[in-house]
Amino acid sequence: MKRGLVVVLMFVFLVGFVAAFPLDNLEYQTGQADVVYVYRNDKMINEGFVEVFEDMGLSVEFVSDKDIKDVDFSGYDFVFVGDERLRNLKYLVGMPVILANPYYAKDFGFIGRGRISKTSANAPLRVGVNPLIEVYDRASFKLGSRGIPYYYIPAKYQDSEAEGIAKTPKGYRVAVGDVISYLPDKCFFGIVEAEYWTEDARNMFRGCVEHVFSGGIHDVEIVGDYVNGVNGVRIKDVDSGDYLLDSVAVLECNKSYKVDFKTVNVGERTENVLISGVLGSFNWSATRVGLLAGASTTTGSKTFVPGEVGVFDLVISAFVEEDATPQNNQRSRSVEVVCD
Repeated sequence: MKRGLVVVLMFVFLVGFVAAFPLDNLEYQTGQADVVYVYRNDKMINEGFVEVFEDMGLSVEFVSDKDIKDVDFSGYDFVFVGDERLRNLKYLVGMPVILANPYYAKDFGFIGRGRISKTSANAPLRVGVNPLIEVYDRASFKLGSRGIPYYYIPAKYQDSEAEGIAKTPKGYRVAVGDVISYLPDKCFFGIVEAEYWTEDARNMFRGCVEHVFSGGIHDVEIVGDYVNGVNGVRIKDVDSGDYLLDSVAVLECNKSYKVDFKTVNVGERTENVLISGVLGSFNWSATRVGLLAGASTTTGSKTFVPGEVGVFDLVISAFVEEDATPQNNQRSRSVEVVCD
């Protein structure tokens, strides 16, 4: 994704920096930006976060939660989830994410049980980053109103592999927990009232962006131990239903065979996978769009009738850009095609 491409956003201010975005002005669903901001209510889109993305030279697009299940997210580097309740988050759990939201920490792996907590005070909130630093420039939204809060992950619920970046100070009458927490290619950022950020808070959010933006490897593989296969490639006689398990599979011309294999996303990013098969002069291709991290697919399986006599290598390949271990992206087995 190219840096420096920043979409132009038109903001209509309501209160502070919380802006109402007329939908006509939203750039969304092209699948070609650095950040995708998912939202339910356009009036809840927060300029403070978007401003940091823009200052860092990142392009931003917006997707309504009602459209999440229909959008290919593989072209985005990470997703931003703001402070509102959304639907269809299950379609995003494999994405690198910044979660400025208390409702979905379990979905994205920050906690295994329990829930996110919230606190406020009669003085500007601070976090324990040795020394303590203030994260808001005031204590309350306006004179006499409630305090400006932040969210935090109680330590007893925190994922053991998470890295705590900023914690609740010990002097607060709350459980100790992480206000900012990192997992690989994920950041929980509890300081959600961006319009009141101090410069320190803004810089910590920059660090959150840098963590997520640099994290996550690309890596897919075609598994080598696919059941009833040889070297990960399975060939089935369609008429008899038998699998061909000899080291050299003998195929009869003018009979139908099905080739199967399994591609797994063993990396940390949602991928568009280009898949191809070659047998002599016969070849085919397919694309699996939006394969989530940890998920598998049999896209690329093919039923065909061989017609070219000879001994060949049946070669299956899967490709994603910047694959960390491309050596496991190809499987092959020997095939002999005979005709009576």
